[in-house]
Amino acid sequence: MRFKDVNGLIRNNYFGIEFCKEKPTHAVRFAKNHFKDKNIVIIEIGVLYGDNALDILKHLNVGFLYLIDPFESYIDGNNVKSEKVINEVKEIAIKNLSKFDNVKLLELTSDEALKPLKDEDVKADFIYIDGLHTYEQVKKDMYNYWELLKEGGVMAGDNITTPIFTKNIFKALAEFCVDKKVDAIITRTDWIIEKGVEE
Repeated sequence: MRFKDVNGLIRNNYFGIEFCKEKPTHAVRFAKNHFKDKNIVIIEIGVLYGDNALDILKHLNVGFLYLIDPFESYIDGNNVKSEKVINEVKEIAIKNLSKFDNVKLLELTSDEALKPLKDEDVKADFIYIDGLHTYEQVKKDMYNYWELLKEGGVMAGDNITTPIFTKNIFKALAEFCVDKKVDAIITRTDWIIEKGVEE
């Protein structure tokens, strides 16, 4: 397994540096180039204020966007969100996204959301994982949602260069890629995998 950046260069060292975030994310830019103007179905795990969802809606030809977030208080690394803060975050997200009729918010954990998505027989072209960043949850999300990803689709996630999450995400990603025999593209902020692209 190799880790490549968006220019195809092999990267085998990581220096623990967190770079400034760019909008839209590298994964959204990759998806825009990958899918061109194709009308696509998207799943995003982890909504927060809905900023990334808005970028997805702005830059991609979205047929339908499923957003998954339980909007519950949580601890993720040193990131702590209280119930009060989460309620405020939820209000902002709903306000930001309420004007779109091609968006469905599932107020569930990513584990809980699997059943209704399977019941609807949802198959996604693009899946973006930005839920809890523990090793266990990142790996579980990768495996659980891979089966909902169409052949030729793209799965991606963020915080690959956020120092408190890097070890968890790299470990989960490396194990997943070895098991599925796929390569990961690593950018300054995101990881990206194409389904059906094998060595």
